Amino acid sequence: MDYEFDFETELPEDMLELLLGLGKDMGIDPISSDAMESYFCTLWKQFSGDKRERQGYFERAIKRDFKVMKEYPHWLQETEWQFHNGKPMIFVGQLDATIRRDGGLYGVSFYVFWDEKDGTTKTVTQCD
Repeated sequence: MDYEFDFETELPEDMLELLLGLGKDMGIDPISSDAMESYFCTLWKQFSGDKRERQGYFERAIKRDFKVMKEYPHWLQETEWQFHNGKPMIFVGQLDATIRRDGGLYGVSFYVFWDEKDGTTKTVTQCD
């Protein structure tokens, strides 16, 4: 899969392609926020293996750090995984609803995240 990027990131292009592919099914985009990019840049800088070991390293890190209570989010818009103190929060779940506005029906989803260490919660709202 070839990507053409028109933005700046510290992540090398081949690393970004790998991370985009790994995060696709989990609702994770490595450059969706400054916190997300910083997290992946830190992982990349800590990696000391060779190129053949890279995919496994990142798969394990993503599964370890992007925890969910039941299933991964189904984003209506762009990925908005929440972070607290530089770490990904646990995805608790989402509540989907339909609202009537301006004569039409629209989907709305509420995504709930939680930090198990200090109990902080964050909610993201997206509409289609």
